[in-house]
Amino acid sequence: MTASDGVVTEPVPRRVRRATAYLLRGGVTGVAAAGTVLALVAAGVLCLALVGVPLLVDVLRGVRALAAAERRRAGRLLGGVVPQRYAEASGSSFARLRTLVGDPATWRDLRWLVLHAVAGPPLAVCWLAVLLCAITGPLVMLLWWVPDGPPIVFFVPVDSWARALAVPLPVAAGSAALLIVAGPVVATAQATAYRALLAPSARDRLAARVELLSTTRAAALDAHAAELRRIERDLHDGMQARLVAVAIQLGLAQRQRDTDPDTANELVERAHAGVEHALTALREVVRSIYPPILADRGLAEAVRALADESPVPVRTSIGALVRPPAAVESAAYFVAAEALTNVVKHSGATEVTLTLDQGGDRLVLEVTDNGRGGADPAAGTGLGGMADRAAALDGRMTLRSPSGGPTTLRVELPCAS
Repeated sequence: MTASDGVVTEPVPRRVRRATAYLLRGGVTGVAAAGTVLALVAAGVLCLALVGVPLLVDVLRGVRALAAAERRRAGRLLGGVVPQRYAEASGSSFARLRTLVGDPATWRDLRWLVLHAVAGPPLAVCWLAVLLCAITGPLVMLLWWVPDGPPIVFFVPVDSWARALAVPLPVAAGSAALLIVAGPVVATAQATAYRALLAPSARDRLAARVELLSTTRAAALDAHAAELRRIERDLHDGMQARLVAVAIQLGLAQRQRDTDPDTANELVERAHAGVEHALTALREVVRSIYPPILADRGLAEAVRALADESPVPVRTSIGALVRPPAAVESAAYFVAAEALTNVVKHSGATEVTLTLDQGGDRLVLEVTDNGRGGADPAAGTGLGGMADRAAALDGRMTLRSPSGGPTTLRVELPCAS
C-alpha cells in the first residue's frame, strides 16, 4: 500500500489479481445461480399441485445463501459491508413461504439471481479466455520451433518467427493490458451493480431504523425503570432503616437524659455514628446515579480512577477527548466500570488494557483482558445491559471472546453535540 496526499492506493498487481479472481469466481456462482433459477421454476410448477411448497422454501433459502455470499464478495472487493436484512420465517411450510414471499429482500435476491445467472458465466468465460491468452501467448512464441513437436495453432498456425512475433505477442500484450486496465473497472462495475441490487432500499433501511429505535427505546425504558427500583430499594432498605435506628436511639436518649445520663450519652454517640453511616450510604447512592468525579474531573480522569481501583492491573491509553454530552459520558463510565468488574469476577485475567479515544463524532471504549474468554451476553454477566445502554444512545457494542481468550469488548458511542 502506498499513500499520496493522504489517499491510500492499492498496488496494481494486487488490484488486478483481486479483480480477476472476483470475475472468475463469479462464473462459478453464476452457474450455481442458473441452477437455482431452474430449481425455482421446477419448485414453482410443483407448487401448483401443492407438493412443491417445502421444496420452494428450501430453494428460496438457498437463494438467500447465494446472495449472502455475493454480498461478502462485493464487500471485500469494494470495501465495507453490504447490509442485509431478512424477515425471520418460522412455522409450517406454508407460513414460511408466505413470510419469504412477503419479504422485499427475497425479491431483491431474485432479481440479482436472474441477472447473475445471465451475466456471470459469460463474463467469467470471456475473462478466462483473456487470462489464457495473456499466459499462453508468450509460451507459443517460445515453443513453436521445438523440434518434432506438434504443430501449434494460436488463432493462426504458428510455423515461423514472423507469425510467432506477429500474432501471439500482440495478442498476449493486448490481453495483459485488458487484465490490468479493464479488469478492475469491469469487476468494480459488476460488484457495484450487485451491491445496488442486494442492498436494502431507503424505505427498508428507514423501517429497520425505526424498529431498532423502538427496540432500544424499550430497552432503555426498562433499564431506567430497573435503575429507579434499585435506587428506591437502596434508599428504603439502607437509608430509611439507618435513619429509623437513629430516631429510635435519639428517642431513648431523650427519655433517659435525666435518669441515666451515661446511657443517654452512649445512645447519642451511636446515633451520631448512625448518621455518619447514613451519609456514607447516601453518597454511594448518589455516586451510583451520576458519579461526582465525572462532573468534577471529566471522563478521562474518572476512567483512570476506575483503573487505579481495579484489583487486576490495568494499562490505560486515553486520547485527547472533547467533553461529550453528559448522557454519553455517564454511559461510557458505567460501561467501563461494569467491564472491569466482569474482568475481576469472571475472566481470571492477570492484565487488562483499557483504551478510550475519540474519533470524529464517535467515542470509542475498548477493554481487552488476557483471561479465559468465552464471555457470553446471555450468561447474565451484565453484557446485555451494557449493549442496551450503548444502543439506547444510538451506539453499538461488539464482543470478541474466543474460548481461551483474549476477550475484547468494544463500545462506540456518538458524541456529537
